[in-house]
Amino acid sequence: MFKTRIEVSGFNLPRLLFRLASSGITATDVRRNGENRATFCIYTKECRKTFAILKKMCYNYRIVESDTLFSLVKNAAKRCGYLFGFAAFCCFAYFCSNFVLGVKTDCESEECAADVLKAADDTGTAFGFLSDDEISALKGKVLALEAVTDAQVSRKGNYLFVSVLERSAPHREAQRQNVVVSKRDAAITKVVVNSGFAAVRAGDRVFEGAPLIVSERQNADGTTSTAPYASGTVYGEVVYRKSIYAPAETKTTVYSLPTADTRISFGDFFPDTENADYEIRRGVFDIFLPVRVTKTTVRRKSVVAVKESPDEIAARELDAFELSLGYADISEKRYSVVPMESGYLIDLYLKRNEIIT
Repeated sequence: MFKTRIEVSGFNLPRLLFRLASSGITATDVRRNGENRATFCIYTKECRKTFAILKKMCYNYRIVESDTLFSLVKNAAKRCGYLFGFAAFCCFAYFCSNFVLGVKTDCESEECAADVLKAADDTGTAFGFLSDDEISALKGKVLALEAVTDAQVSRKGNYLFVSVLERSAPHREAQRQNVVVSKRDAAITKVVVNSGFAAVRAGDRVFEGAPLIVSERQNADGTTSTAPYASGTVYGEVVYRKSIYAPAETKTTVYSLPTADTRISFGDFFPDTENADYEIRRGVFDIFLPVRVTKTTVRRKSVVAVKESPDEIAARELDAFELSLGYADISEKRYSVVPMESGYLIDLYLKRNEIIT
């Protein structure tokens, strides 16, 4: 909204402000420039009405500055060099934001950090413009490392940051056993064997504690194949369930849109704050104390009952449940609703592909 600043000279300036406010004209940013002189801002569309009041009340006035579309274009033309430079900078920042200058990692051991950097070199993700598929390939390469339990790859500025959860040294030694077992009930999706032989394949269903990779295998001809130890990473689809009770009706506090009011008062003005939330700005314009022009912003509040459909409640709770699992590799999600006397019993179902070793 365009505004115009007007300078006014004459006696009894509070009377003028009161007249403007009574006529529905909002005067803002009032400044006193002398004993009988002041400036203030009004909306440009109210200029004609304001000038008529000033002439009728015999005040001298002049326009100090005015915001119009032409003035904005004129000022922008004077600063076209700055605007061009800013646009060039935005374009440069946009195109360069996807360029990767290197890979950083938070590995605790130097051996693990070297393996992560080697994985980045092998996948070609250490330098250049990278796609999401290339970043996913790097994550898969890092997850296949023996010393890594879990890993996340993210962009931080112009670098790829690989956050790694390492297995402790005793844990890595424990991995060098005869068998790797499942930590969850799952449907197998992928098997990566570092040492030993796979005891399952994609599509198999396993329970917690089932053998996944073994160090010894009986061949069809009766011979036995052995490996120094069993090690690897197995992925599977794991099901998560959660049941919640949700009331059919809740109460919440709502606020109305803020409204502005400008008034002249004698002394301090303290509004009723029991049913309203006030933001008060005092002393916008002071000439003869205790006369004050006060601008007040008001927001009304009230408590209302909110009723939601069971589908809305279930969808919101399902999103929160998915968020608690990290939104990672969710392959299926659904819910079921059972109506009750004063609410709903909601059963949430999520299926996620994750490491189960």
